[in-house]
Amino acid sequence: MNAASAADVQRTFAAVDLVALRNNARLLTQRFGAVCAVVKADAYGHGLVPCARAAVAGGVSAIAVATPAEGQLLRACGLHIPIHVLSPAEPLSARLCVNQRLTPHISSEGFLHAYLDAGGSTLDCFLMLDTGMGREGLLCADAIEACRNLNLTVCFGGVSTHLASADAADKTSMQRQYSTLLDDIHGLMQCHLIDDKTVISVNNSAGILWDTTLSPLGNPILHRPGALLYGIAPSSWVTCPTSPVLSWRARIHLIKHLPAGHAVGYGATFVTDRETRIATVGVGYADGYPRHISPETHILIRGQQAKICGVVSMDQLQVDVTDIPDATEGDWVTLIGTEGNAVITVAMLAAWADVPVQWPTTGLSPRVPRRYTGLE
Repeated sequence: MNAASAADVQRTFAAVDLVALRNNARLLTQRFGAVCAVVKADAYGHGLVPCARAAVAGGVSAIAVATPAEGQLLRACGLHIPIHVLSPAEPLSARLCVNQRLTPHISSEGFLHAYLDAGGSTLDCFLMLDTGMGREGLLCADAIEACRNLNLTVCFGGVSTHLASADAADKTSMQRQYSTLLDDIHGLMQCHLIDDKTVISVNNSAGILWDTTLSPLGNPILHRPGALLYGIAPSSWVTCPTSPVLSWRARIHLIKHLPAGHAVGYGATFVTDRETRIATVGVGYADGYPRHISPETHILIRGQQAKICGVVSMDQLQVDVTDIPDATEGDWVTLIGTEGNAVITVAMLAAWADVPVQWPTTGLSPRVPRRYTGLE
C-alpha cells in the first residue's frame, strides 16, 4: 500500500480563483477607467506573482507594490507593465527603482534627489502629497521648495495622495482631503511642476465607489483599487461590485462526544450546556485565523453554520456539530467561502474579529498552501 502524500493529509488550504480576479480587474477598468491594481503584501495574501499576472490579463494600466523589492520580483518574472512603488523608499533604493524601471511615489526631498542622481526622470515618478493622512508624502509647500532647489525644469509624471477615511460613512474627512488636493494641484500648476497631462492618482477601493470623477480636474485619473480587486467590500456601507477570489478550507481531525458541564479550550471559557459533539478543525491562529472573535463567529460544515466553541488555539479550533449529525472526521469545512446557500465573506470574518477587511487574507500564514485555479 502506498504511503500517503502530503497533499492527501493536508489540514488546510486557500483556493485562489485567478479567473475571478482577472474578471474583477476587467470590470473595474470598464466601469471606472484606468486602474492601477494594488498587489502589495503578497497581493493581500493571495499570491503576488499569479495575481499580478491575472490583473494584467484583466487589462489594468499598471500595478502597485509597497517596496522596490516586490517590484524587482515582478520584473524578474517577466512583467513589463508600469509598476508603482507606493511606500516611502530610502534613498539607497533609488538606483534599484531606476534599474528596474519602477515608478516611485516620492515622499521626501532626499529620495527625489537620490532618484534623479541615479538617472531617474520626474516624468517616470509620482509626487506623493500629504493632504491629511500624515503617513507619507510631502506638504505642497515643501514639494515646491524641494523642486526649486533642483535648478532644472521639473514636470512630474503623476501626483498621488492617500485617503485616510474613505471607508467611513461620514465623508467630511474625505471631502477635506479632496479640497486640499485640488488646491495643491492648482499651486503645482502655477509653479509649472505639473500640467493638465499629469496623471492624478487618489482613489483607493472605497474612494472609487464614492467619487470617481475628481471634478473639476481635467487631468487623466489613475485609480488604485486593492480590496475590490479581490472581491472584498472595503466598507460595510457599500455593495461590493466584484466577485470573491479566495476561499479558505480546513479539515475536521477529530469529533468527540462530551457531557454537559465539560469545558472546551484554553481558559475554560466555553462549557457545554448539554451533551455535545465537538469537532476539532485543523486550523488555528498560527495559520492566520483570528484568535479574538465575537460569539457569533462560525464556520460552514456541509452547508450549515457551526459556531466556534472557546478560544482559538495555535493549530486548532473547536466547533459544535451536535446539530450537524452527518459531520464526520475528514470532512472539509469552510472558513471563508460558500457552501450551498451559506456564505462567509472576508468582510464577515473581519467584523467578527474586529479587524480591517484586509486583515483576514493578508494575515494568512505561509503554512496555508495556496491552490491556484483558472489561469496558467
